[in-house]
Amino acid sequence: VLGDRYQQATYTNVMMGNPVEGMGTMAFDNLKNVFISTYIDNVGTGLMKMEGTWDEAAKSMTLKGNCVDPASGLAKETQITQVFKVINKNTHFVEMFGPDADGKPFKMMEINYRRK
Repeated sequence: VLGDRYQQATYTNVMMGNPVEGMGTMAFDNLKNVFISTYIDNVGTGLMKMEGTWDEAAKSMTLKGNCVDPASGLAKETQITQVFKVINKNTHFVEMFGPDADGKPFKMMEINYRRK
């Protein structure tokens, strides 16, 4: 979108019996020399923003950022790590990690993106 400067992804699924819709963007920030990612969904009303670098050998990038966990019911920001892997030109795989109740990393979700 926007002159091929951004990749836009939409997401639909059912989580715990409720429909979930999400939308994200991915782009390369020419001034910062990093990839940037944003994500919003109908689970909460906050915005997730992350930054990271591309690993050509692994065909992936690791992005780090912050967001408010809507499930916590608190307005406290938490650190998130997302691993974005390119499987092929039509398929991407994303894993997201955040802290558990003890502060240790755990996989919060994974998404398979497929181009329509």
